Amino acid sequence: MIRRLFYMGLGAALGIYAMRRVERAAQAWTPTGVAARATGHATDLGRRLKSFAGDVRSAADEREGELREVRGGPRRTGQGRTGQDRAGQLDHDVKDGH
Repeated sequence: MIRRLFYMGLGAALGIYAMRRVERAAQAWTPTGVAARATGHATDLGRRLKSFAGDVRSAADEREGELREVRGGPRRTGQGRTGQDRAGQLDHDVKDGH
């Protein structure tokens, strides 16, 4: 008798657990659930791309500084790039010597 009650209770508990899992899975695939997941993934992707772009910029600036040091070119100052006028056009072409 006790064994039967144990297995009946175990079956009921597993049934409730399975029902909750199925309900959660069904909710995840509703339009609202899919939209929530997509929004979360898009936000995460945006953060990762922004971080990657910052890493690329800093590596490029570092390499540019190394090259300018070797070539003896003008140093970069402030936010703007040396050798550019206000319109962003090059004042001179360093590689051709003009």
